[in-house]
Amino acid sequence: MSARDKLLERVDGIKRRNGYVMARCPAHDDRHASLSIRETADGKILLKCFANCDAEDVVHAAGLSWQDLYAHTTNGRGERHGPGSTRRSWKVKNSDGEIVAVHHRIDRGAEDKQVWWRGPNGEKTLSEIGLGVADLPLYRSEHAAEWPEAALVIVVEGEKAADALAAVYPATVATVTGASKAPGPEALDVLRDKRVVLWADNDEEGRAHMRQVAEALLPVAAEVRIFEWKDGPHKGDAADHPAVVNRTEKDFQALLHALEAAPIYSSEPRDGIASEPILRFKTAKELAEETPAITEWVARPWVAKGAITEVDGKIKAGGKTTWVTHMARKILDGEAFMGELTTKTKGIFLTEQPSASFREALERADLLKREDLLILHWHDTRALTWADVARGAAKKAKEIGAGILFVDTLGQFAGIRGDGENNAGAAQDAMRPLQEAAAQGLAVVLTRHERKGGGEVGESGRRSSAFGGAVDIILSIRRGEGNTRPTVRVIESLSRFDETPDRLVIELSEDGYRSLGDATAFAAREATEAIVELVPSKEESALSSTDILDKLKEQDIKRTVASEALAKLASSGVVQRIGAGKKGNPYRYYKPTPNDETGSFATAGITNE
Repeated sequence: MSARDKLLERVDGIKRRNGYVMARCPAHDDRHASLSIRETADGKILLKCFANCDAEDVVHAAGLSWQDLYAHTTNGRGERHGPGSTRRSWKVKNSDGEIVAVHHRIDRGAEDKQVWWRGPNGEKTLSEIGLGVADLPLYRSEHAAEWPEAALVIVVEGEKAADALAAVYPATVATVTGASKAPGPEALDVLRDKRVVLWADNDEEGRAHMRQVAEALLPVAAEVRIFEWKDGPHKGDAADHPAVVNRTEKDFQALLHALEAAPIYSSEPRDGIASEPILRFKTAKELAEETPAITEWVARPWVAKGAITEVDGKIKAGGKTTWVTHMARKILDGEAFMGELTTKTKGIFLTEQPSASFREALERADLLKREDLLILHWHDTRALTWADVARGAAKKAKEIGAGILFVDTLGQFAGIRGDGENNAGAAQDAMRPLQEAAAQGLAVVLTRHERKGGGEVGESGRRSSAFGGAVDIILSIRRGEGNTRPTVRVIESLSRFDETPDRLVIELSEDGYRSLGDATAFAAREATEAIVELVPSKEESALSSTDILDKLKEQDIKRTVASEALAKLASSGVVQRIGAGKKGNPYRYYKPTPNDETGSFATAGITNE
């Protein structure tokens, strides 16, 4: 029930007009319906008695209070907890009203308090349910659907202040992160396109906290203001304001006027003075509590939520675009990619390729009929800066619920080529918007062309070191060494995550990419197969080890790998060794006649370990 309807139940002589109501004023002997009752678009009640009765007297004469008109809803619960202390708890809920976490607090004095979190089912830490405090919804945000569309939303710090202010102004929410950090993008999305006033606690920590929130809200809210109650007590908040404590109409209207008049926040310097920097310090314990203990993989062990993966490869030869598009399809379906789990989610793909060639890449990956992959071509972004493109892509991902962003290639979209990729400033500018996207929880995959000279992974991409320092996983995709099939690739990696293998051999098949195992084991297996095929079947034609190793070298099989494989084949009996191993009588090798029953060589006991 709206505040206006509550009042109309208590007055007589109602006459409805266009946009307002006239009624008999209960504060005097009214015979002419001299009381005007109007409700604004944002839910405020405007009372005007043409006999000059005070608005507060009108409400009281109707048997109500301003608290009754603006009844708040809260789940905060308080109880005594020993001499001189109080224990409170608040349930933080999502937009569906489901409990996400419970916040507990014991106050033993002005500067002595203890706070802790529990999961909805009693979990002892937020990390047990895979959340950090920045992931939690704003307190009372489950009531957002009840607010008038044009309502001015007030954001305070902490549940206690929110409960107090909501008693007189329902469109109130609170941050639950503490002053040292700001809510994450999902928590703030309830304020999208809203006019927002941030009410800072009256101390430097409170003001710095709301500046953090304001920065995060700039791309979300229609308008952001910061209200600083400088006449309030030190560390004072909404619960201490006269409009909340006294609950008089005069104080309430004065508060509303002050909130509406609060300065609009801008991150730009004002009056030639640079904005005060916001340094978001946190303890190691806080970091542990707000970060999931288990890595949230989107495509294990290559792409993680909130992390950046760089994929390097030769231009039109390494197969990086083919690899990432096949990965994209598996992620869209939530199916295993190269034998490892993926998390099903929609995707955004930025491509440098024109429509015709990229259509072929999509067809190879069986993506042509997908509606859960949005594509943006580079030629459609040329009028925009790279920062605008990246932030727009992150915003679109948020809108459609996409969890992964692909950028193929970064150099093309960021406009840095050749020597420009060795410029640290250009590299930082290119990576910054992707780091912002990752900070919002997106998994980011970018591709870059490998330099002509190649090099070790982490050094092979055309790069300033600023590129490598800004990403979490670097992958280098190259053709296999030796006489391998053209569909075989080797992935080498540098990663902040232990799960990512250092070297892995993969192959593109009709069903997509499959893992052929560790690169060392694969090389041994390839050498083994090459030797079995090379050595003759007759003893009189046996080849010396030197001849075998020289012929394998022509197939780009390394001598050390070939020697080990030859020794294992000889010890297992797959090939026979004759000769004394001396000058003039070297070891020579041949393979015996196939087994009459199986038609195959007895290969039992051969391993690649």
